[in-house]
Amino acid sequence: MKRFVLAAAAAALTLAGSACASGSSKQKGVGIAPAGGMYWTGNIRPMEQRTGAATPVSPAAMFEGTVLMMGSREDSTRTTIHIRLSTPTNGGSVSWILSSGRCGNFMNPVLPVTAFDPLDVGSNGSVDETTTIPLQFPTDGSFHVDILAGHTARLTEVIACANLSLKEP
Repeated sequence: MKRFVLAAAAAALTLAGSACASGSSKQKGVGIAPAGGMYWTGNIRPMEQRTGAATPVSPAAMFEGTVLMMGSREDSTRTTIHIRLSTPTNGGSVSWILSSGRCGNFMNPVLPVTAFDPLDVGSNGSVDETTTIPLQFPTDGSFHVDILAGHTARLTEVIACANLSLKEP
């Protein structure tokens, strides 16, 4: 039964990923599951906002969740990312980026910031979205997902982050 569910999820993901030939595409509430290949996964944790002072500006907001990143089965030049996130606010949206390195390293995103569509926050404060980006699935290195304050391209305004780990079947 578990294999059937994973196969059905992979088939749905394949159809969703092939529907968009370029740019990014978003779907709400469509979870993805690894179907035998490598994948990246990580837990989103809040980051404390800091200034030049020795203490945080304010307590970190409770942004928590998970990230799952897989290669597209139909197009090797695309990567699918599923983000599930709980936020302290209801409605609106939050910005995000995929960057190389580990959380806390303010490195350039792997794509221009405009390639990452904002995530819609539901009325209950949750995000559950799957998006496909024009990036060949990486099989080595280190990556993290930053959740940014508002709609900003300023990488110093990271409010939550997930270090991604590569998993093999």
